[in-house]
Amino acid sequence: MTTTATRNATTTAVTATSADPGPLGLAGFAAPFLVLSFVNAGVLDVSALVATVVPIGLFYGGLTQILAGILEFRRGNTFGVTVFATYGAFWLAFAGYTEFFSTNASAAATGMFVLVFAIVTAVFAVAAARIGKVTFVVFLLLALTFADLTIASFASSREIQHVGGWLGVLAAVAALYASAATLVNDTWKRAATTT
Repeated sequence: MTTTATRNATTTAVTATSADPGPLGLAGFAAPFLVLSFVNAGVLDVSALVATVVPIGLFYGGLTQILAGILEFRRGNTFGVTVFATYGAFWLAFAGYTEFFSTNASAAATGMFVLVFAIVTAVFAVAAARIGKVTFVVFLLLALTFADLTIASFASSREIQHVGGWLGVLAAVAALYASAATLVNDTWKRAATTT
């Protein structure tokens, strides 16, 4: 039978010898979200959804974040597991929804799809407030983005969607910053001050 001390020693050993999957997971979310946000802001044509956002979201957003979530599980990071697995699933679901269902879906169906992630992201923002300023800013901007896009979907408003697109650009840039800062700090062996 495994004791708590043995489990804690094993967790400490895994954490001490494994790389931080956070930068990978953050970049895996930010890259497709940036492109999607440019579509929502009206900078890119809607045709970019299938041509660009779906493949990036499916492979870099979905699969990479699922991997990051699994690696966070090995490190014992409940927040990291939950966040990366959730957004990995978001990108897989988004790719499937866009490819197979969105053309026949009502505005309310799209609104409900986005609303689910608005609620989950708001919960993540509350938890992120305890982790660090940059992490909190990322999740606050994401929550605002999803909330705005929910309203835009239910109201069928392109103007509100454009606001959500620009909020999404800010969220993606903040996530890319957090990813880059953690990666650079780790590479240069500096103490992390961003998360």
